[in-house]
Amino acid sequence: MRRPRFLSHRADSFAFPPGHSICRSHHHQLFRAEGGEVCAALSCDWDALLSGMSELGPVALITHNRSVRLAMLVEQVDFAHEPLSDSYIELQSGLIADPQEWTYALAVQENLPSGAIFGFQFFDRTGQGQLKVVLTREAQLEHFFAMVEEHGVGGYPPACAEEPPSRTSDATPPLLPGRTLLRGLWKRTRHETGGRFFPGLPGITRLAALQNVGDDLARPITLNHFLATLMALRRKRLPARFTLFNRHLTHGVNLRARQLERCPQGVHLFDSEGEFHLSTESPLLYWLIRDGGQTSFEIIAPCGERVALVSGAPGREIGWEHLLAKNQLSQG
Repeated sequence: MRRPRFLSHRADSFAFPPGHSICRSHHHQLFRAEGGEVCAALSCDWDALLSGMSELGPVALITHNRSVRLAMLVEQVDFAHEPLSDSYIELQSGLIADPQEWTYALAVQENLPSGAIFGFQFFDRTGQGQLKVVLTREAQLEHFFAMVEEHGVGGYPPACAEEPPSRTSDATPPLLPGRTLLRGLWKRTRHETGGRFFPGLPGITRLAALQNVGDDLARPITLNHFLATLMALRRKRLPARFTLFNRHLTHGVNLRARQLERCPQGVHLFDSEGEFHLSTESPLLYWLIRDGGQTSFEIIAPCGERVALVSGAPGREIGWEHLLAKNQLSQG
């Protein structure tokens, strides 16, 4: 796919010319969201809805949590059931999502002076967006309208549960296993999966494991250290994989950064087909972790929830330690 550089925050690059509208549908009731978007509520037949997207053509897959946004262009969406799981995997990008987390989905039209953007959005049980599928200008807009006709149900989204409060229970947490056992489990764990708790240790948070496994396997770094290393990635044009976690959704994007932008709210890294945006407004913890000889950066919330992982692209080890040392970022 050869297109101009990809920036999802430059929304007009996805806008179809004026004259196209979801409002041509009269079979289902539409509504207007708080931001002004025109929306159609869709059925929750996830298998039919996801499988129908394969004919849309080129789209952008956009995911986010409270601190990170990832986006990736794909030529064709191809969702399939993940073996031995209720989750779906998008075969072109590797995105994994569990529809049991979803409460509703919408077809959305966002109107701009330059035209309109069209796409699908999926929301979790608290009403937070988990996934956007946004049509590029090369996509099949008529198929999008046909899907709205087929899957539209009318009405408004259902009421959603409130976000559960942060876990601040005074209950005594389970005891950590000895360091020898913890290190053994660490070396057998898939670190590219999300979650608050460490696999195989019920009640033990990922953060507690990071803090106790040993400095040779996990050590904290500062935000400035992390940002400086991203700048080194950009300067050296090194390929890296950025993985976002949001409940049971996992989305990884390979980037060879061509540009990096900083602003008071965070940092934005992108190439021609993908982007990574990190908000630094909320407190986050940054760790350098080692797994089987490979090193990665882990971003984790103070509550212990994993936010993102930055590692070498598949088959490519990045010398994070070397980058840190070269930029005099080691904490010694």
